[in-house]
Amino acid sequence: YSHKDIENIELYLPEDWQERLSRLQQEFGIDKGRAYVGINLGADDILNARLRFRNYSVSFLKRMLGYITKHYPVILTGKSVERMEDERRELGKITSEFPSVINLIDRLDLEKLILVIKGCRCYISSDTGALHIARGVGTPFVGLFGQKSGKVEVGPYKSAKGLLVIQSDFKCSPCDWRIDDACLKNMRARCMEVLSVETIIKEVKKLMQMSTESKW
Repeated sequence: YSHKDIENIELYLPEDWQERLSRLQQEFGIDKGRAYVGINLGADDILNARLRFRNYSVSFLKRMLGYITKHYPVILTGKSVERMEDERRELGKITSEFPSVINLIDRLDLEKLILVIKGCRCYISSDTGALHIARGVGTPFVGLFGQKSGKVEVGPYKSAKGLLVIQSDFKCSPCDWRIDDACLKNMRARCMEVLSVETIIKEVKKLMQMSTESKW
């Protein structure tokens, strides 16, 4: 397919998608009429010998939540399987630290994930399938990129409204899977940990103000 095909990507939802969304709202205790920010946990790199290139740490996630939950309700999505045991324990405490967060990590199949992303006013994700789902269902997103170039990965979407890319400015980025010793030592790409949370919040606010529509 061509870049033009990617630019016009669209996921076709079933005719009763709003009814299904309503059922999810009841199942997960999502408040009707509220504008939610969705945050995806990261990419599933468990089988990748190069480790967690596209993931940010739980500590970074908490930094984002510390800012965003002051202004908007949040829904968390993603899988914890690729996380170390200590991070999985931290994720289990998220709702204790941030009571307003609806934690759907490990609770969604693909169909439910698509519907939840559709229901969000704005979605934040690193370079993973969930980001492209957001594009496909028309949900504005903030894409977080470190070792890969967001301009390349999301470049075909550049003409669409409501799509923002935040890219770290490390000299070694994009590294095309070549990790330096510091990244290997920490089992994490450093470039994902230095993304500006303040910039992310600023861009989220812009996207949240683009539309007053509540899909839930």
